[in-house]
Amino acid sequence: MPQKQVGWRFDPWILDRFREVCRSNGFRPSRVVEEFMRVVVDVGDPRIVLDRVSRISSMEGRGVERQARILLSMLRRGVYWLYDGDESYSVEFMLLKLIPRIEDEELAREIEEELSKIKGEDYE
Repeated sequence: MPQKQVGWRFDPWILDRFREVCRSNGFRPSRVVEEFMRVVVDVGDPRIVLDRVSRISSMEGRGVERQARILLSMLRRGVYWLYDGDESYSVEFMLLKLIPRIEDEELAREIEEELSKIKGEDYE
């Protein structure tokens, strides 16, 4: 299918982060934008698509925070590793990866405090 180049303007910070996220997940940024456009055309109303994306984003945020609370509880009980067959996962590392995605400041603070108890000043 022939491609058409367009000259849209984007906030540079958003565009850079969008590219990073796409590439880190194995997607070409232009492909993601094109797929979004296709969904909007199919649905016929961008508000519906954006509303659904927003709801999914909200659900994802709640899921991340639930996962973090469970991991924090495990850490407080002295459980430092999760095992899944031959794979093992560090509870500390999983919590560290979740912190940037946690919107609840109190929960993020609790995680930081608990991790600092284990590793001293490394996390402050």
